[in-house]
Amino acid sequence: MTTMLGLSAMAYARAGFAVFPLAPNGKQPAIARGRGVYDATCDEKQIAAWWLRWPGANIGLAVKPEWLVIDVDVRSGGFETLFSWPSIPVTPTQQTATGGVHYVFQRPSCDVRGKAGKGVDVLQVGRYIVAAPSVIGGKRYEWTIKLSATPIAKLPPWLHANVMRKERQPRAEKKPQEKSAPDIIERARKYLATCEPAITGQRGGTWTFVVAQKLVRGFALDDESAFLLMKEWNRTCQPPWDDYGLRRKIRQARTTGSFDVGGLRDAPRRSA
Repeated sequence: MTTMLGLSAMAYARAGFAVFPLAPNGKQPAIARGRGVYDATCDEKQIAAWWLRWPGANIGLAVKPEWLVIDVDVRSGGFETLFSWPSIPVTPTQQTATGGVHYVFQRPSCDVRGKAGKGVDVLQVGRYIVAAPSVIGGKRYEWTIKLSATPIAKLPPWLHANVMRKERQPRAEKKPQEKSAPDIIERARKYLATCEPAITGQRGGTWTFVVAQKLVRGFALDDESAFLLMKEWNRTCQPPWDDYGLRRKIRQARTTGSFDVGGLRDAPRRSA
């Protein structure tokens, strides 16, 4: 194992950084049917065997549990985000083959998100970075601030706030609908008795939606009362709707569009 990549992989391992082989000129694991980053090791015999088999393999460096890596992708607008931030504290820093940047920080105790902004990923344990002196497309990765010779900085407060996962607020319990008063139901039934049926090919779906909207938003019926009344009216429709179709129209009517009560007073009427 005399290649620069193999010797560098061994040096990482001796410094306590677990590595594994990536495809030459690539980022994907070289081990077929392997476990990806979970194959990473500091075992020198294993590393020697890997780079003897794949002397041109790039180096996959596992993110340690105590690390948080800020991965700035130049192709996804990461530099625009980076330039909008205050200055980054001195910490191990790697330039990628595409001109992006890896910053290695101490991992905070809070849960963190996978993004710190547009084009900026947040990598933690279970992820890996391609490590110098790996080469992709003829461009080499390079530590501009060396990993093994520089103390790893804490996240500055403003960056800590960017990566901290916000706690989800518990959803408010949905209040059950109050049952409609009998006199309102009777008034709605009389209204339906004056309505033409829905007929396929004659905007029947639209008319069914209008009728449902009148019941749930004009008469303010609960969904179940509206459904039972529409089932009565549905007997005259051509062809009748199935129960699922009626309930779907009621849901749509309650949540879609605006309702003008007066606008339905000229609804189509049943012929005498």
